Amino acid sequence: MSSQRPASLFVVLLTLVTFIFYGCGGSTNNTPGPVAFNPPGNGNNSGGSGGSGGGGSTGGGGGDSFAACHTVNTSKPAQITGRVIDAQTQQPISGKVIINVDRTMDAARGKWVNTILASPDGSFESHTLNEVSHETFTLTFLAVDSAGVFYGPKILITTDACPITLGTTIGTIALTPGNSATITAQVTAKTPQGTPASISENPEAVYENANGTLWAIPWSTFIPERQSLDPGPSCPANTACTQITTKVAASPALWAFYNGSSTQFQAVGSQAEYALTILSEPGSQSTLSGQCTPGSLSQSSTPVSAGGTTTFGPFNFTGCK
Repeated sequence: MSSQRPASLFVVLLTLVTFIFYGCGGSTNNTPGPVAFNPPGNGNNSGGSGGSGGGGSTGGGGGDSFAACHTVNTSKPAQITGRVIDAQTQQPISGKVIINVDRTMDAARGKWVNTILASPDGSFESHTLNEVSHETFTLTFLAVDSAGVFYGPKILITTDACPITLGTTIGTIALTPGNSATITAQVTAKTPQGTPASISENPEAVYENANGTLWAIPWSTFIPERQSLDPGPSCPANTACTQITTKVAASPALWAFYNGSSTQFQAVGSQAEYALTILSEPGSQSTLSGQCTPGSLSQSSTPVSAGGTTTFGPFNFTGCK
């Protein structure tokens, strides 16, 4: 999603999901996006209106109610504010609603700076981000209610005509409940000598490709942020390993260029798909840093199916200290 890390496999939803955040607000994070692969091409970026489980929506429909361009929250000049509701009931979602704030200075991948959890009334506000006050931001929205129902994510991309900057009041974003899918991945580690390595893994985040950029979706709100790798009978020979499993939204993400009250969402593609990055970190008994080379492994956008299980990886770290 630690004070210097936002969130990680859940959707990939756009979990693709722990940054465990309870209450409103998250931590500033300057971690870059995925580092081991390039953004996917146009394979599933067919656009179009709507999508399974989500449906298209506009500023005047689907429950969204955007503020006009350049609407500023004068009481929160160094934050981005808004509200998230259930598109069907028009009520706040009775569960976890996560908003990721991505800076747009990196056109290749995006770079998140903040992950926050909406309040019970659906309202949200980013942390104060004075250090990046001159930049514009993209917002990703993800939710799961208290009954475990996943909502199709939305990605709101800033525009020159209607920029999302600090002080911006977005208005109301409506998310539509849908089906879920399961993501699972095995992570292994071994030393250059071919013995099990003592490291931990951190599923940094899941990413959605929208308009040629991978936008982070916090996974860590839904799964442990860090897990130790241990040798055992379930591991490949001469490795330490762990298995990570999480639910994600199976509805295709909806994305839009932010244009105030005229904002229109369209489906990213006909099927939900996510990218995932796994980081290696010091083991629970280790004080070493950067034990593996490379220190992160990634898988590019991969489709998931409603009610099904999709295997990512395996993510095999070698050359670990």
